Amino acid sequence: MTVGALAHFARNIRAVQPRIQKLPLCDGRVYWSVGFLLEPDGRMKFLLVCEQGRTAAFQPGNAYPTQLETDGVVYPVDIINTSALWMNMEERFNGLPFQLAAVLSKVPEIPEELCGMSLHGLSVCEIVLAGAVYALPAGTAEVILSDGQRWTLTV
Repeated sequence: MTVGALAHFARNIRAVQPRIQKLPLCDGRVYWSVGFLLEPDGRMKFLLVCEQGRTAAFQPGNAYPTQLETDGVVYPVDIINTSALWMNMEERFNGLPFQLAAVLSKVPEIPEELCGMSLHGLSVCEIVLAGAVYALPAGTAEVILSDGQRWTLTV
């Protein structure tokens, strides 16, 4: 990794908003909501982590996030990226470790179950929403899954 790459990822986070909570089971897996990120271009992302030892990737035919509803606006999901964190960032690098760190740094107290998870191989899901926004959600947000299930995220 170069200093330029580090600076690029650090600059591309305009605002963060933690939403740490354990979500209802989805396809037999436990997900944790981590929070929202807003990039300088207005693109909003939502981060999830999956229970240790499981992939965060949503499998074909199973439920997956399709939209986010908040502050009276519905944002369709544009892209879902999943990746496992790794310890050697020299060989393989992307912005997920920095995004995760940016959100978690704003959390006063991380729940013990989440806090004890190893970063090595942690499966992270980055949900990118379509359209530009100018502020992160102020109130409750609902993630709507393809099967109609809803995950309610509170501030």
